Amino acid sequence: MNKNKSINLFKLGILFFGISLLLWNCEKEENQLVQENTVSEQLQKIFNQNDFSNLIPYEFTVDFSSPVKSYSEDLELFYYELPVNYTSLLNPQ
Repeated sequence: MNKNKSINLFKLGILFFGISLLLWNCEKEENQLVQENTVSEQLQKIFNQNDFSNLIPYEFTVDFSSPVKSYSEDLELFYYELPVNYTSLLNPQ
């Protein structure tokens, strides 16, 4: 009788451990999605298109929906690269 009780408790422990891992992993994925969205919003708040009008003489818009995170070995830090869409007839490409 004692052996069956310990086996049942062991099975119950494994079940609870598995459920907690499942819930922890689901919560982690949701946090990563929220963090990616906030990065786009933060970049959009910091970026001012008028500051770059002297550097880029073409009419353009910046696509904040898909930032690409890269690493610069020269600067030894991460940076975000955003796609630029040119809206004028004179496309520099």
